[in-house]
Amino acid sequence: MRKLDKDLLNLIKMFKEFIKMSLKERITNTCKQEVAQSPDIFEGMDGDKMAELMLTVLSEETKLQLLEISDEELTKRVRGFLVIESMSHLLDGFTDEQIQQFNEAVKRRPFFKK
Repeated sequence: MRKLDKDLLNLIKMFKEFIKMSLKERITNTCKQEVAQSPDIFEGMDGDKMAELMLTVLSEETKLQLLEISDEELTKRVRGFLVIESMSHLLDGFTDEQIQQFNEAVKRRPFFKK
């Protein structure tokens, strides 16, 4: 492989790393800001950990799309992710009896009558 080709490959790798770091920084800052602004909703959440989790679950294509969106749109998406993560732990403190009561209260009904 020629030196020019190696240099070009190294440049591409560096550019990809720069993009990853830029996106990571944007998401981390947004997560931290949202958690700090709504501590009652996102109680006990760590902005850094939430950003890492978000980056882990996103596909590479989605990450590239996030680079192109405005800060307002990114904030909206991060907030949605944080709300879903927060809701996923809503029942963690319930006793078995409370979970049973909850399940009975939200039991699905069939869409169509038979």
